[in-house]
Amino acid sequence: MKDILQVKNAGFDSKVVTLENKETGDVKKFILREFLHGDEEGIVACIKSEYGDTYFKRFFYDPRAFRERAEGTGFIFFVAECDKRVAGITILRFFTGEGDDYIEPCSQIIAPEYRGYDLAKNLVEYIFAIAIDLNPSALFVRTNMYHNIVQHVCESYGMVPVGFEIGVFFRDAMKNSYPMGSPKKYSAGTLVYPVKKRDAGQIFLPVELKDYADFIYKKLGVTVEIKTEAESCDTELHCKLMEEEPDRLNRYAAFIVRRYGQDLEEKLREIMKKDEEMWTFLVVLPAENPDIIPTYKMLRSLGFFFGGLQPVCGEHEYVYMYHVGDLELYMEEYVVTEAFGKIRDLINEYYRGR
Repeated sequence: MKDILQVKNAGFDSKVVTLENKETGDVKKFILREFLHGDEEGIVACIKSEYGDTYFKRFFYDPRAFRERAEGTGFIFFVAECDKRVAGITILRFFTGEGDDYIEPCSQIIAPEYRGYDLAKNLVEYIFAIAIDLNPSALFVRTNMYHNIVQHVCESYGMVPVGFEIGVFFRDAMKNSYPMGSPKKYSAGTLVYPVKKRDAGQIFLPVELKDYADFIYKKLGVTVEIKTEAESCDTELHCKLMEEEPDRLNRYAAFIVRRYGQDLEEKLREIMKKDEEMWTFLVVLPAENPDIIPTYKMLRSLGFFFGGLQPVCGEHEYVYMYHVGDLELYMEEYVVTEAFGKIRDLINEYYRGR
């Protein structure tokens, strides 16, 4: 991937688009551009128009925290301007540590009064072109399951649904204008678009995941060699487990296995001793190590289930495993595209069989 600081210092060209509202016929001119100082109030107003004060990325509401991210190298913020107002926002987020090499286009929010103009599609086209020019291994997108607008737009660009982030947030913790249905905790769908990495090399997977993986890698157009048996697993004594910052409000905790170890089960049992109910636990497994096969069996014995892949996003090919306890997901109520529906149905089978 290109050097982010150099790219930010060089800046990005803006793009002017004239769009017609499909329902009313009204025509408006939008300027798609990088965030500028002075946009802060307009960005907060845009977010509040949809989520009020409940949006889960709290830094948007804190001017100091927002500026720190805007001036750093982990994020680039973009806006859609119309009538001298912020009509929409979106972000490019960069992942470059621990072998990662991918960009996540995220947090696309369109103010309700500017819907119907295909602004979401135009914002995606604008930032995807910028992201691809930066030459990462892949683009990675998380999208809500209570509407399928972003799913449609991303799939039209060639992105492939690869799995889910299960039980990411409480339905009642984040207000918005869409019907939310029965799930007490909602999930995010994940999509991938390969840019630089077109060969995933050799990976190891349990037999029961091979057909799923074959299907995903074929859809991605990526070469992979999948082995379902390991000649030997010389597992080290101690694992290395990296924890992301837990979301205590939504009771969601994610861990990445950086080194397999014989004490992984013991550590996970201790971690899952939470006093509160309805915690969701994600354990991410690197698939290039044959230790994934016995580890998968161990996780299944603890009640974990397979939730999808994160392929071609750097040096590692990842498998997502989830523990949700007795939480009912109501996955059949997710609002999905046809392509995401196939993935949803397959993951739902793993969930029901946990």
